[in-house]
Amino acid sequence: MELEEGYNGSSALGAQGGMAMSIIGAEDEDFENDIEPFQHPDTQTSLFQNLEILMKHPAYLMVFIQHVVLQFDSSPVLCYLHVDLILNRLGPKEAKKHFVDFCHSFLDKTGLLRVPVPNAVQFELDRNRPDLIPEDQLKKYLQDIQSFQEMEISQQLEDFRFAVDNSQDPLPKRLRCTSRQSKSQAGGPKYQPCGIVLNAHMGFIL
Repeated sequence: MELEEGYNGSSALGAQGGMAMSIIGAEDEDFENDIEPFQHPDTQTSLFQNLEILMKHPAYLMVFIQHVVLQFDSSPVLCYLHVDLILNRLGPKEAKKHFVDFCHSFLDKTGLLRVPVPNAVQFELDRNRPDLIPEDQLKKYLQDIQSFQEMEISQQLEDFRFAVDNSQDPLPKRLRCTSRQSKSQAGGPKYQPCGIVLNAHMGFIL
């Protein structure tokens, strides 16, 4: 596998391997139920302090990711969410299989969502086939890669909070708009609980 430190700046969404994958999904009602309890502006902004908090509120996560896709390189946040899927939502066999696809998408030189990774992790991945990495080592690599994206994601969250504070378009209105878009585009797959949908093969965020 060929890896490089820098990211080429492309915000294209996609993956190699010909496989459509839900990173995290949500039932339609999850979006509607997520909006009402957080009408107060201070409460809304507080949800965007870090991604771990945001991941518990699907509608707000969706709005943030749409902002990132339009304004920034979306690869770090998508990488972070993909790691969450592998570490917390999949069994060992599935995790190893998805890690190979993860490498194609986020770590390979030609990956459309390529992100920077720690030098030590890059060195080890250059020396080993992804499908032969032991489970405990695989988990450590993923945690290190995820942590490496946090600084960029933190800056994107800061920009989003600034945009919300200075916007004339109320956040609840944007949330309902996002919820309607997710319903109209979902087209029928049964989503796992908790957030947004990444279709890696088709290359879009709902």
